[in-house]
Amino acid sequence: MLCSASSTDNENVACPQSGPEEHSQFTGSSMLQSRRQVNEKAMSGIDRYRSTSAQESPRKKYGTWYSSLEQQVQPIEKEGVAVLIPGVGNLERAAQVETNLQWLKKQGVPFECWMYVWKPEKKLPLDASRFAPCQLIRHPGFWMDHILALPLNMTKKPAVIHMMDSSEPQPDVNLSRMLSTMVVNGLGALSPTFNDTSAYTAGTYPSMFRQPDRKTGRFVDFIELHFVAFSRKYFACLQDHIDPENPLGWGFDLLLPSFCGGSKHVSEINVGRMGLMDQMTMVKKKYGSYSYDKASKGMRDFVGKHPGVPHPEFVDTGELKAPEDIKPSAPLLLDKLPTDVEANATTVPLLLKENSTLAVDWLSPLGDWLPIWGGSAPLDGKPDV
Repeated sequence: MLCSASSTDNENVACPQSGPEEHSQFTGSSMLQSRRQVNEKAMSGIDRYRSTSAQESPRKKYGTWYSSLEQQVQPIEKEGVAVLIPGVGNLERAAQVETNLQWLKKQGVPFECWMYVWKPEKKLPLDASRFAPCQLIRHPGFWMDHILALPLNMTKKPAVIHMMDSSEPQPDVNLSRMLSTMVVNGLGALSPTFNDTSAYTAGTYPSMFRQPDRKTGRFVDFIELHFVAFSRKYFACLQDHIDPENPLGWGFDLLLPSFCGGSKHVSEINVGRMGLMDQMTMVKKKYGSYSYDKASKGMRDFVGKHPGVPHPEFVDTGELKAPEDIKPSAPLLLDKLPTDVEANATTVPLLLKENSTLAVDWLSPLGDWLPIWGGSAPLDGKPDV
């Protein structure tokens, strides 16, 4: 759960078009320390599914519009990322984005970038050249509104980076290695971890903190949406499940694994697992640009619409393989990731075909071969999400 149109908290909330004077202001760490308590209160009275099959649970069906748009782009490029900065609303956060972009430019990964600014130019003048090559787009709204503003028919990049303006990737984050780790583990979503216990992370779920004894990282059933690398298909699935009545986004990350993949239970659409990198870290720099009351109500209403959808257990579900643990007979190409991966699969074999994918000598519960990301695999058998 992040922050707002201009922040990056676990609170997944965007700041309204109006100025910060209209937002609740908080001092100290008490706001974040109470975050999980706020969530628990918001969840009271809601059925926290634990035993029944997710396939048996009725829930409102949205659509597959964003997934359809994602498939319109062919061919997918072999490398690079589309970077989404979902909301900036003040000079301090804009400076943080500029810092993050300097880090990104040193990664050696080609990227396109969209930076959404929820304040009008009159209230927040910005020199667009500071954020090049990002497109600086004035876009009123909240966090979820900005995510929906980037349908993937706008880019041919094989992955999406969701980069909030309140978190900062540290020097130990290697984007190329993150992307390779996604390929060899069949991940739809991958994030660095937190390595500090400052006031800014006091409300963070414990599973998001670094476990230094891990060689690479962990499969998990939950990720807070701060700095996250997504596959195209996972990001489009995420977009398809956004509820416009919950623009601040609280509660969305709780159900996302069951919607799109990563849950310990059966995911409605499985386009990859979730992972955390324990040898790569990020720091949370900002918080508090929205109303907790409104975010909590939005969360309660959103989760209440999906009473049978399983919630995460905040547990590890296995060790991530390091890219060097796999000996491919072809380069690791990001546009060739497995799709429709079974949630509990521990390995993801890939088809070697015309030097386009990775060949491995391990098998999946689904059989010897799986289809590949970036292709034109049909949506047959997938629910109308």
